[in-house]
Amino acid sequence: MYDQNIKLTKSFVATFVVLSLSFFAFNVFVSCKSKDIKPVPQPVEQVKPNIPDLVQVPLPWEKNHPERIEWTNNLYSLIDQKFASLEKAKDMGQFCPKYYSLRDDQKKIAWAVLFDSIVYYESGYNPKSSSVDVGSKSDKNTWSVGLFQISSTDSKNWKIPFSFTYEELKDPKNNMKLALEIFSKQLDRQNLIVVTKSLYWAVIGKPPYKYSKVPQIIKKMKVIDFCQ
Repeated sequence: MYDQNIKLTKSFVATFVVLSLSFFAFNVFVSCKSKDIKPVPQPVEQVKPNIPDLVQVPLPWEKNHPERIEWTNNLYSLIDQKFASLEKAKDMGQFCPKYYSLRDDQKKIAWAVLFDSIVYYESGYNPKSSSVDVGSKSDKNTWSVGLFQISSTDSKNWKIPFSFTYEELKDPKNNMKLALEIFSKQLDRQNLIVVTKSLYWAVIGKPPYKYSKVPQIIKKMKVIDFCQ
């Protein structure tokens, strides 16, 4: 009986040793294998530069007139909408020499300053300004009115799908909307800002046209550092 117990004990010990060695060997094997497994590289997220499509800067017409920020907001919005047409201008470089190497947000600022300058020479920033100009004295809808000095009848003449009355064009928002529509259509036709044919705004007529303010507008554009 004693011998039998010894045999059972030895058998148990032997079995335990074998199982322990097997477990140890298995762990060593798994450990070695895990070292051979190379981690799968994760794709690096491309961080885009934080450059918004539309960046606004104060315009000259806001000087001493903080309420005119509404004009600025509206103008930038219209520029953003019409940007594809504005990009057709082949002569924007004369107003902003580095224009064609600028980011889109910088280009839009350049356009905003250009339009501000046109308004300065057309109406002196006076949204109520009006004159008979080439219109009929008896029909105010033919008069030049507002910031850009445009006429109610221009909608029909330029085949624009919306229109404003003489009084409605005294509202800067309406005036800008129609003006940029006309400006865009002129670019679609000629791809030029400064023209001699089908000239709409006298102040951007090609020098030596007597009413041209192109040299003065170019000088005004120099306030934009990144243009020079």
